[in-house]
Amino acid sequence: MIAESTSIDIVKEIEQHLRRAKARLAEYKRAKNDEKVREYETRLRLMRQSIFDAEDAAIAAISAKDAGLFSRFAGLFPKADKALRAMMAN
Repeated sequence: MIAESTSIDIVKEIEQHLRRAKARLAEYKRAKNDEKVREYETRLRLMRQSIFDAEDAAIAAISAKDAGLFSRFAGLFPKADKALRAMMAN
């Protein structure tokens, strides 16, 4: 079994990705870029609705040593997906 700290690192990456998206949305609001604001509001809504499922999927992927279990969240959390795939390659 992969170390628990590895699971925690992946979960932290998912949460960090959400924080970065929130910051980017704030930047677009300050710049009054309405198109990007709408795009990021939709993206953030999807991320918020999916974050707990994504964290569970990441933990399951680590336990099963199968990055494919996280694949449905790869588009929302690409860095976490990349980290999982790198971990599985080792």
